[in-house]
Formats: sequence, structure tokens, C-alpha cells
Amino acid sequence: MIICGIDVGKTGALAFWEPRSDRLDICDVPVIEAGSGGKSVIDEDALWRILADRADYVTHAFVEIINAMPALARAPGGERRAMGTTSALNFGMTYGLIRMALAATRIPRSFVKPNIWKRALGVPAAKEGAIARADQLLPAHTKRWRGPRGGALDGRAEAALIACYGERVLTGV
Repeated sequence: MIICGIDVGKTGALAFWEPRSDRLDICDVPVIEAGSGGKSVIDEDALWRILADRADYVTHAFVEIINAMPALARAPGGERRAMGTTSALNFGMTYGLIRMALAATRIPRSFVKPNIWKRALGVPAAKEGAIARADQLLPAHTKRWRGPRGGALDGRAEAALIACYGERVLTGV
């Protein structure tokens, strides 16, 4: 059984986890440079290939449901901020591309709200909490969500945790 956990966003990831052997493959959401100014967009062809190459053996995919951040929402650091229209559009586009790639590859899929999977796994709301919980649940893979110079790659940790949540759903544990 191979479960795919998907954390949506340009800094998100797709985790392919086989619980029995504890094998974990993580792919960052692929992006390409678009225009000037260092802006990037999702590489839909690469995203589709990531899923198509694994479609024959992925049992089920679990995708985090996303919503645009409402105006003046409280950010993790406590400050209040709103998601800009461009950010919201890009976030929604990524979500739509992931849904379409899953449909095109016919991978069975479910969608889960962040508060549901986080509560089920005991994951604190803060991004650092997801990394710490992933360290606990998947100790052999802690280097997977650590970037160069010690930076955190929370999208990878969250994708792996969503796959762990998926295992619990599929096995009834």
C-alpha cells in the first residue's frame, strides 16, 4: 500500500509513503520561472508526470483542502495579515492543477481539512509543530524536511503527515 499525501502550494510537496517498509519518497511541487522578477508558477507538465509515473502503484491520495486566507487573518507569528489576490489566485491554481492531475491519472483521492488531519495526528497549528510531529512519527526521515543551512521545509513535513493520516483512514487505526 502506497499512500500519497499532498500539501498544496508553491512551497508544498507530494509524499509517497509505504507504511509497511517505511519507504518515503517526497517531491516538491514543481515550479518554473515565469517572466521577469523571479516569479514562478507551477509546472503543470512536471506535476502531472510525478503523479502519472506513480499512478499504477499509489493506493490512494489525500489532499489538503485549501482556502484563501481571509482579510486580516492572524498569521502564525501573531501579526494580522491578508492573502493578496495574486497569492490567492496562485494558491487556487495549484490546488486545481493537483485535482486535475489526480483525476487524469485516476488515482483514488480524498480531500481533508487541515484541522482534521492535524487533530487526528496531534499536530500543533504552527508550521514548526508539523516538523516536530513529523520527526516523532517518521524518525527515519527527519532530514527530508530540513533544507540547506538548516532551513525547514514544512511543506514536505506536512505532505508526509498527510500520508500518515491517510494510512490511519485506510486501515481504520
